[in-house]
Amino acid sequence: MTEPMNENAVRQAAVRRVMAAGFACLLVAQAGAALAQQAVPEILRGSSAPPLPPRPATSEPANDSADVVAAGNRVWFVDKDEGTLVGCRLINTSYVGAERIECSARDLPEASR
Repeated sequence: MTEPMNENAVRQAAVRRVMAAGFACLLVAQAGAALAQQAVPEILRGSSAPPLPPRPATSEPANDSADVVAAGNRVWFVDKDEGTLVGCRLINTSYVGAERIECSARDLPEASR
């Protein structure tokens, strides 16, 4: 059988727990201060080479009557003579590598004719 603890032993155990908790708080505070004093890490991304200097444009800007080719999954056809705008886009399907084209047309606003 275990003997009942006297009041003095209970108080000593409580004091030890409080002291251990206080010591743990002190250690955590010191560790946080040490981390705050460390230098902030420098994060480097990309190539270490400097960027290329800008180059002048090699072509003239496109005019309204010429077709403009650009990459992407949408294409717009503007017919100012008939006043229509047709927009088409590629849509992925559930089949790998298969796409379908969906187009919609509308009249151009009066201001852009």
